Amino acid sequence: MRLFLAEMKKIWNWRIVAVIVLLGALAYISILKPITEGIMAVTHHGPFGPYQYEMYLAYGDSLEPKELEDFNFPAKETELEILATQIFDGNPLFARYDITTYEQWREFEQDTIKSMPSDTVTYTPTQPQLDVYDMMSYLYNGEVGPDSVFFRMDQLWALKDRYAPASGVSFQQNLANALQTKDSRPVVRRQAAEYTSHANNLIDTTLVSDFSSYSGVIAVASIIAVALLVSPLMAEDRSRRMNLLQYSSHAGRATVRTQFLATLTSSALVSVVCMALGLGSYLLGSGTHIYWGAHIANIDNVFWMYNITFGTLALLLGGMGVALSLCVGCLAFVLSLHSSSLVTMFVKVVPVAAALSAIAGC
Repeated sequence: MRLFLAEMKKIWNWRIVAVIVLLGALAYISILKPITEGIMAVTHHGPFGPYQYEMYLAYGDSLEPKELEDFNFPAKETELEILATQIFDGNPLFARYDITTYEQWREFEQDTIKSMPSDTVTYTPTQPQLDVYDMMSYLYNGEVGPDSVFFRMDQLWALKDRYAPASGVSFQQNLANALQTKDSRPVVRRQAAEYTSHANNLIDTTLVSDFSSYSGVIAVASIIAVALLVSPLMAEDRSRRMNLLQYSSHAGRATVRTQFLATLTSSALVSVVCMALGLGSYLLGSGTHIYWGAHIANIDNVFWMYNITFGTLALLLGGMGVALSLCVGCLAFVLSLHSSSLVTMFVKVVPVAAALSAIAGC
């Protein structure tokens, strides 16, 4: 045990740990934090904005017909239209075209945009066409800002089209019908049934793909941290000619095994900490931790066939990152075992770490 602790102490050199912490802090500030902040707050995350979030809190991760009726789309549309009217009132930009209601604005916007030809290279836009872009800029990016009723109206309409389409037939049902019409084999019918069975899932439709991509970034960071930490151990021993003892006696070979165990333990500690901190900052920073127990089966994301929970997916992705980091730790140990200097060791380890980072990204 004392030898194991001594080898652990050699691995956890304070200078290397300081470099890893510094690189981690720089990566968080320059890459990870902007990604997390770039994800809209949970109440505005995804194409359905605060409304799907409201549904999720009220009804869980699936929506039933009675719950859809209870949500009351018409009342929410009326509330937003009243707020929109207050924005139009007294605004000279809209008064020029007698726009006082949301319906008038939508009609004016659509008619003006439709009047533009497909080829606009040599076309001179009319004044209404110029004004409509100023209006849209004001409503979506200007004084009203990104939390305006117009974004919320678009989100509400998208949600209504998703769960309560005007035609009475959802996109998911249309897709399932098209699949069965094209091919009546049992496997196709089962696939169509899967589409329709998860059509009422309320999990954020962008969450799974965003989180998967983010976990790949964290896995790469974990691989780099492990490679930096464990690689110098054997190379330093060889540069001091301690490797001669390791190959010439039973006790020396036992020392190598102890060093390998220390390498595995250190790799596991670093990778678990990196994955936990990285993925935890995403979940807590974006507020998406509320979906931990939600099932991810949804035709709108690529994992619709796997009805596991989001928490299970997070643990699987975290485990994959740890496994890849352990691989790079083992490979770095073997490569540094046959490296006579730190420079030689890093020349060998860098391609290995790059290859495993590419796997993590995939």
